[in-house]
Amino acid sequence: MYKEYDSIGARVAMLIRESGMTQTEVAEQLEGFGVTVSSGHVNAVKLDKRRPSVELLVAMAQLFDTTSDFILCLSDKRVRVSESDDERDALKKMEVREEKASAVYLLDLFSKMESHDRVLLTQIAERFLSFVRAESIRGVLKSVQ
Repeated sequence: MYKEYDSIGARVAMLIRESGMTQTEVAEQLEGFGVTVSSGHVNAVKLDKRRPSVELLVAMAQLFDTTSDFILCLSDKRVRVSESDDERDALKKMEVREEKASAVYLLDLFSKMESHDRVLLTQIAERFLSFVRAESIRGVLKSVQ
């Protein structure tokens, strides 16, 4: 079905065309997936003049709702990776169960620590959480600008 699209560039060009986006818009959208590239870089990938990095490949697969195997011409099956609401809910419940189990395990380890180690670990955790909060605020401010 996609045999005529026998290169990474041809597949990327097809995905861009089907999305209705310009190369500039694709580059902008990829930033939402944590990858910064220029429209010229997107064009170079589309023309098979450059190979996408692993990060760019993953971001493109997410952006175009396909798989990296499809983009890399390893598969002609254009599997959509979007999940249904039921699948998303099931995954979320599984993640919550895993988080609870991890939290119980960590609390058990924490309770077995020496007092001075608990104090040190608590201080490290507080610094880490402050850092994460600050980075989150920076990210929000950056997205508003």
